[in-house]
Amino acid sequence: MFTSQDGVPDPTSGFSFSLSQEVDGLSVKLRIEAGSSIRGGRMPANRARVTMEERVPGSLDIAIVDPIVEAVVDVWEPLAGNVRDRAVLSLARPTNSWQVPIGHRIWLHQSVASIDEAAAGVTVTHRETGTILATPDDWTAQQVVDGMRETLSMNNVDSVPHET
Repeated sequence: MFTSQDGVPDPTSGFSFSLSQEVDGLSVKLRIEAGSSIRGGRMPANRARVTMEERVPGSLDIAIVDPIVEAVVDVWEPLAGNVRDRAVLSLARPTNSWQVPIGHRIWLHQSVASIDEAAAGVTVTHRETGTILATPDDWTAQQVVDGMRETLSMNNVDSVPHET
């Protein structure tokens, strides 16, 4: 359970759970935050994050990225999500906390948007509860940002709907 700044349990902020493992030079961390009864805020109160960091250069095989995205999407059914590296993050800084996150992969729940068309090179995979957008693995960070922004713009998508 989250605690207040003075260490008192704060059930309105919900709960946090995390797992981590390092295997063959790759660090994988899973963190889930859920159960918050606080409404409105500048960030989603319930979220899941998987972080993968190369401890040894070349240890991250892109072939494991898509299955992880699909597993999180199938189990958690988030409104939006992404896979990004530091280069994409530095180019695609969001202008607000609820803006659709730009990345090599973007997940959008069907309640957020319907993606009907995509920029050249961006693939669209419709799943039962939403859509996964993907860029080629060999694209530069600038190509990823430009292609995903163009795709979101073509479909009139900017932010994840939320209550304030």
